[in-house]
Order: sequence, then structure tokens, then C-alpha cells
Amino acid sequence: MGAIEKLEGDLESAEAVKFYIGNFSFMHKTNMQFQSEEALRTYASNWFRRMREHFIAGRGRVNGLETLMARQVHRLEGMGYPYDGKYYFSRVRHVMDRDGGYVCDYNVRKLLEAI
Repeated sequence: MGAIEKLEGDLESAEAVKFYIGNFSFMHKTNMQFQSEEALRTYASNWFRRMREHFIAGRGRVNGLETLMARQVHRLEGMGYPYDGKYYFSRVRHVMDRDGGYVCDYNVRKLLEAI
């Protein structure tokens, strides 16, 4: 993992830093203070590995819920380990049709529990 740009001076905010690893980029906030570049590199590498290992995404349908919207977080249960937990609903589409009635079609991404 090589740095494209070296940080000089003070950061104005944590959102001023964006990580690039392979074809992925992400912004990550932490309240940790790093004493060296190596500590930051180790933290970023471990965070990325943990996210990759626990990444679960899916699509589903439920009976229509008018309050279900994108950008909400809900706990889904009854699927068993490791699937039960909190999920971020990235897309919710409310559908009304003659055969299926009112349903919500959604995309979700599991949120990693604090370690």
C-alpha cells in the first residue's frame, strides 16, 4: 500500500482523508490518534480486512411498510449466525401491483458491530 500524497500540515477534519486500496475508496472516521505512519497503515489495513471478511449485502421483499425508507438502519433477525444484525437499507422501492399487492423491494448492507 503506497501513499499517493503525503499529508503536510494539520487536518481540518477527519473527512479530509480518503483511503484508496486497489479499486476501492472509502472515508472512515475514527477518534484514534496515530503516533506514526506505520500505526495508521496497520489500522487501515486491519479495518479494510475486517470489513471485507464481514461484508454481507442482500436484496429482499417484505409486505408493504409505508415508513420503510432508504438510508435507515433496521435489525434483521431469524436468519441465523452470521446474518442476524443491523442492516443499512441503501435502496427501498415501494411497489403496488395487481398480483403481489403492496410490497417493498430493498437492498441492504450489514453493518459491522463494534469490536
